[in-house]
Amino acid sequence: MKFTEAGSFTRAGRVNCTVAGTSRAGAVASAGTYTTSGDTLTIGGYRSTGSVPDSFGSGAATYSVAGDTLTITFNGGSAGTITQQYQRA
Repeated sequence: MKFTEAGSFTRAGRVNCTVAGTSRAGAVASAGTYTTSGDTLTIGGYRSTGSVPDSFGSGAATYSVAGDTLTITFNGGSAGTITQQYQRA
C-alpha cells in the first residue's frame, strides 16, 4: 500500500483471507483518495480490480502506526469489524 502526499493511494499484492471458516487467496489491486484527521482515515473514490472481494472501500476507518506496521480497522457495516495490517517493505 502506498500513500502519496497529494492524497491518493494504491494497493496491490497477494492476500490470504479467512472469514467464517472459509479461506480464499488471490490478488488485491485498488486505488483511491484519502484524508486523515487524528486517528481517522477517510477513503474516497475507491476502485478495486483484484480477484478477491475486498473489505477495503470508500468510508471512514481508524488507523494506527506502530514501528513498521500500519493497522486499519473498519467498524460496522454488514461484515462487522474488519482489521487489516500492513508491514512496511
